[in-house]
Amino acid sequence: MGKPMDRSKLAFIPPPLGPFEEAYPQLESAEVEFVEYDLGLLSRRDKWRDSDLMPCNNRACKGGGYLFDCDFHRMIREHQTEKTIEARCGGKVSTFRGGRRTSTQCEFHLEGTIKLKYKPVVAENEMLKKKELGPDYRQGGR
Repeated sequence: MGKPMDRSKLAFIPPPLGPFEEAYPQLESAEVEFVEYDLGLLSRRDKWRDSDLMPCNNRACKGGGYLFDCDFHRMIREHQTEKTIEARCGGKVSTFRGGRRTSTQCEFHLEGTIKLKYKPVVAENEMLKKKELGPDYRQGGR
């Protein structure tokens, strides 16, 4: 694996809130089952657990990886337990062309499924909400 992403240099993404348990107190676990591709060819098939930043598998990649924090937050807000995703690595690969060093976008990308498991307290609160508001609770009670 190449050099991982430095989240402090990202303009619109806040730095991590700390360890997984602190950043996502309502979650018991988070798992990403994925297939990573390099130029359309299978690079690896694996699972990633309890972290919202996964490194890219490209050894030449600098500052790359896959961020899942926005997906996690959106899923929590919408009370989802499973979501299908596609993501591109945000890193760069340096190459020499014509005696010059050039930098290009890393070609690695992944397809997968995020699975969130909520802590029991959150699940109980969700059940109470469903009972109080009825079957259309996510549409604002319409």
